Amino acid sequence: MAEFIKSHSQLLHSKPIDVHKACYNREVWVLRDTLYRKYVGPLQKYKKNVAKRHLQKIIIDLYETWYFDPTLCLAVSFNNNDYTLHARYNTIKITKKTIDIIKDLIKAGLLHYKAGMPAKDRYRSGPSYTSRIWPTDELIEYFLDLKFNIINILAHDIDKESIILNKKVVLPKDPGKPKSRPKNKNVPIDYCDTPKIRAMRLILACYNILLRKTHIDISTAENYYVSAFNEWGKETRCFISPNCFMHRTFINSTFNDGGRVYGGWWQKCHSTYRKDIFINGNPVVEVGYNAIHLAILYQIEGLNLYDMAVSHDLYDVIIPELDNVPESELIDYSRAELKQFKRFLIKKLTHNGISARSKTDLWTATIKAITAEEYTTNGEIHRPPSNILRTISHNLLASVFDSIKQKHQPIAHYFLSGIASRLQLIESNITMNLIEHFTALKVPILTLHDAYIVEQKWGQTLINAMQCSWMEEMSNLAANQNNKPKRSKYLERLTSHENHYDTRHLLAEPIEFNNSARDYTSGKNRLRRLGNIFNSSSQDQKRSNASIHALFENRWSKWNRDIVDIRPANTKRAVTERYQTSLNLHQDWLLEGDTEDDSPEIKDRYNSFYAGINSPLYAQWLRFKPLWMQGGVK
Repeated sequence: MAEFIKSHSQLLHSKPIDVHKACYNREVWVLRDTLYRKYVGPLQKYKKNVAKRHLQKIIIDLYETWYFDPTLCLAVSFNNNDYTLHARYNTIKITKKTIDIIKDLIKAGLLHYKAGMPAKDRYRSGPSYTSRIWPTDELIEYFLDLKFNIINILAHDIDKESIILNKKVVLPKDPGKPKSRPKNKNVPIDYCDTPKIRAMRLILACYNILLRKTHIDISTAENYYVSAFNEWGKETRCFISPNCFMHRTFINSTFNDGGRVYGGWWQKCHSTYRKDIFINGNPVVEVGYNAIHLAILYQIEGLNLYDMAVSHDLYDVIIPELDNVPESELIDYSRAELKQFKRFLIKKLTHNGISARSKTDLWTATIKAITAEEYTTNGEIHRPPSNILRTISHNLLASVFDSIKQKHQPIAHYFLSGIASRLQLIESNITMNLIEHFTALKVPILTLHDAYIVEQKWGQTLINAMQCSWMEEMSNLAANQNNKPKRSKYLERLTSHENHYDTRHLLAEPIEFNNSARDYTSGKNRLRRLGNIFNSSSQDQKRSNASIHALFENRWSKWNRDIVDIRPANTKRAVTERYQTSLNLHQDWLLEGDTEDDSPEIKDRYNSFYAGINSPLYAQWLRFKPLWMQGGVK
């Protein structure tokens, strides 16, 4: 086989191989059998079923990657430790044989290969990379014969575990760097199912089905990725995947820490591009809680952050080095840029101060965030030139951090305390409430931990639901920080026309933002008083309006109008040709439906999936049509 050489920049255009993708279309199975019979079987090195299983996983990711971007490489680790067998998290039983099969395909002339990082004694500095593979012309000829819709490729197998429990493992030190700091790695561990875990798994199962049937893409993207930059100025790419697998991850070997929902490509997407996301061809709006971790900490202390004078501007702290810059020194740098940088610095120090456990970690994380933002395409945050700020020294950061703690004196003892994991649990419970609510309505919601994206027409409904979910969680907190919040009442709202808040119409129908409002156009929106929205003339509303008004007037005292940040939707409907092709592919797939092969293997996977959830309720949700889809909400 003639060697095909790619440049270093071409090799860096890559993404990690994903052996968890799945496709149950018969064409893929036929291609797998053909390649096995011609190239792998004659080697007589593997059991037939084992070899076919690994071969199919490799082919699926290679094909999808080539389909969307023929120049994209797959990064493949040839370290056996990266392919471990785990009963709960690796039901497809993919092991280190993946490496052997890939090597066989390389020798057979089906894959190009470029070795990765050189031996340590052969380099001193500069970038390196994991080994890369990409299909040869011979394999591409097989790919060209595949005619099924690419959307049939799933982001995961049917029974992949969506509730993950991690423990932290300390990695051994590099012998060549005895003074280096120890590094940690999160490793998934086994656990026993409980009704709450099965309920969480059910919600995520319904949520993943809903997202699969939803077209989510960046309308302005020319390629199937968008670029940002990291703290070293290196380009990083967020790949727009047609399918995602959302999962909830707990940490520290306990279900009382962490719990955030991961898996969406939009979570890795810079805010510069998120405003251009379209859901099912419609513009979106992003709504986030304002300083949610600070607000929770104040709530733990029995205080409402937004009732206090400090809430007028959470990030207003005196920094003499930036506040006292004379106009004569503002050369090629505006006062507005200086204010933006100052606010960004204070915001990062504040929130990193809650997450970090030491000042060294805090300074490092903050400087990295500033540097990464400096390189971001179309970013608004620019580091001041050296004539204004010679360096972002640790002394400067320490001074600012002391001012931040003084500003937030009631919760100052929580900074550098390691409480972030518990705050993530409370925040993630709020997020799961919202996922449950909108999944019950069959309305797609994209989560960003403490911010959420929905179609613009559901914007005000999202804010109303955010308010209720916040109140539900905050009502469980007490001044004693050891008190753990109660679990959300999972399943209570998943398939019911009623809901937990006695606000059926308020949270079950699309209510759009008022685009002409001054605060909306400036990127902020002040919450409407919920009591002013009840205008239904239905009999049940007439009977309960008075009590509902009283209920929300009481709740309103706990909720401040400034608690959410709004990123307005991109109202320009112009889309790229690539986006339109992506939308057409998804619409065609919806019309034709899944083309799964009715095999015993697939039936076994479905049985395994049903065993981990409440299958009757899952079936009920699949058939369920919410009121807004029936035209029953006025």
